[in-house]
Amino acid sequence: MTVKIPLIDSHCHADAFSPKEWAVVVARALECNVRGGLSAGVWWDAFVRFLDSHKDWTTEVVFSCAEFSQLFSEDNRFRIMPCIGLHPMEIALRWRDTQGCFDLSRAEADVAAFLRTGRAYRNYVWAVGETGFDVAKDVVLGWSRKEEILKAQDFGFQASVALAVELGQPLVVHSRAAWAHTQKRIQEAKGNGLDKFMVHCYPGPASDLKWIEQLEGFAGFGGVLTWPDAKRMRESVKNSPLNVLLLETDSPDLSPILTDGTRPTRNEPVYLLEIARQAAALRQETSSELEGINFCNLSRFFSLK
Repeated sequence: MTVKIPLIDSHCHADAFSPKEWAVVVARALECNVRGGLSAGVWWDAFVRFLDSHKDWTTEVVFSCAEFSQLFSEDNRFRIMPCIGLHPMEIALRWRDTQGCFDLSRAEADVAAFLRTGRAYRNYVWAVGETGFDVAKDVVLGWSRKEEILKAQDFGFQASVALAVELGQPLVVHSRAAWAHTQKRIQEAKGNGLDKFMVHCYPGPASDLKWIEQLEGFAGFGGVLTWPDAKRMRESVKNSPLNVLLLETDSPDLSPILTDGTRPTRNEPVYLLEIARQAAALRQETSSELEGINFCNLSRFFSLK
């Protein structure tokens, strides 16, 4: 008898769905063998509310491959692996003063609460993040200079790295319009004790995937790879080393273009199956091969024994 490897979403936002919506979303996912997801964190207080509102799905951290496989062995159970984060887009909204500069006092208060919360709920922190850098036009709006928003996001990134190292957990990195800066900070974080990291919705060139491999990192690819005009990401998917590649949805955002040419208005974990199919086609591999790689790489991302 062949055991089908469960398909796990390496990056979603389960907290964007109400518990009632999520129950329906999960039912659709389970029908397609999508049995779990790493739910990226946006802010420290949202993390606490999420654990309470989605307690029927969230699961505590495990430390072995056997326990990890067991989590997804039930056909009718979907497991959420929560993260706690300081999202760079949230930082852009929360840590800006009236002059469009970095408000250090406000940031220090949030970081203190973030660290306290991560320590208090460490049994549920599968990874730290999202954290990272975003200087896209819509995010920078209202800031006096790009250097000011990067100063704020640097402060959040350093706090996130510190918590990840303290808890012995990996880091989930967001990078948009700031790839060179992100690379520099990841390199520094590795020198400061960070073990594993994932760059979700990988924004860099295919050539930099070798750099990620050398640092024992991972790159997440999602619905964008199905967009015909996303040539850079499609090239990255085709050339990604197998031990770097992860599959994600980033739901409810960045929905894929399906094989029938339609694009859902809201992304869900169920569409991970379509993302896996199209990624496999780009790589000239089978979907089952890629789903197995995704599961194995997630185990490595969590440093399971």
